[in-house]
Amino acid sequence: MVFFQLSLLGGYLYAHLSVGALGPVRQAALHSALLVLPVLALPITLPSWTQPATGTESLWLVGLLATAVGASFVALATASPLLQRWFARAGHPLADDPYFLYAASNAGSLFGLLSYPLLLEP
Repeated sequence: MVFFQLSLLGGYLYAHLSVGALGPVRQAALHSALLVLPVLALPITLPSWTQPATGTESLWLVGLLATAVGASFVALATASPLLQRWFARAGHPLADDPYFLYAASNAGSLFGLLSYPLLLEP
């Protein structure tokens, strides 16, 4: 849980800092490069690391997760805040309140969580 929370926070921090520091064109170029990184890591597999005896299992697990899914998860975490920010700048009539995108993201996540056990597991 710590790994995923820290990765989510890192993705949000990247989104926040890149919006403030880069212009739209440079930010789009940087984010495109960030989105290519997880594709280079496919297929996602666990490294063949041996689990330590005792005492450092939690650090070992965080390192394992960072190696296996770190880039993919951080790239995924940046999607929602960046899309909301870009939409807010787009000049669309609904751009004053882009938070319906947040609701749509949550609805999609809920659909995914429910559809996996109901559709794929049986």
